[in-house]
Amino acid sequence: MVEGAPTEAIQDALQTVAKLHAATWNDESLKPIKDGGTNFYINAAEQTGKCFQTFIGQEPFAQFHKHLATDESADPRLAPIAKVAYETMHQWLAAGCTENRTLASFDLRAENLIWRCTNSGQEPAEYECVPIDHQGWWLAPPTRDITMLCLSSLKESEVAGQFEGCLKIYYDALVASGVADYSYEQYMTDVKASCWVCLIFASAMHKATVDVCDFPLSQRK
Repeated sequence: MVEGAPTEAIQDALQTVAKLHAATWNDESLKPIKDGGTNFYINAAEQTGKCFQTFIGQEPFAQFHKHLATDESADPRLAPIAKVAYETMHQWLAAGCTENRTLASFDLRAENLIWRCTNSGQEPAEYECVPIDHQGWWLAPPTRDITMLCLSSLKESEVAGQFEGCLKIYYDALVASGVADYSYEQYMTDVKASCWVCLIFASAMHKATVDVCDFPLSQRK
């Protein structure tokens, strides 16, 4: 998103999500039936990858892939790797670089966050961040949520300067919430592997942008 959300809001959201992740860190009771667990309600790893592919759609991804391949400002290595990443998403989406898993959202973005007042009628007002509108809960590497939130929601002009700092804020909050078996080095390997999710998600946003641009002004409301 070009406009994006204020960096302070994203940082607040990251600290909230860290607490949620810590509370379900490597919780075997959340392991889905299809992944060898006992939970009927959590989406299986392969199922989530296929859902993401379906959500994006072959046609929108093909348009985005063509855009990547012809965009002179883009790294020429992106287009061919992105194509493979999209086609094999059901295999790698839940793999991660470590064995750590937590309860994750399918669609953690600024549009799916609200701030709830916790001291109604008092001054100054205090608020807490609440994630909403989850497309599907699943047991995933924690960085699938974090990279999606940062790269889809920070202001475009601030991504380069704020991304690493936001990652550290989440990690520090995760450790402060009781996660002790996850080094920063392990965390960053998971981050790097998770960034592909955001690139593929961008194809859906590209399709939406193209559709709006092609829609006659006289028919827009």
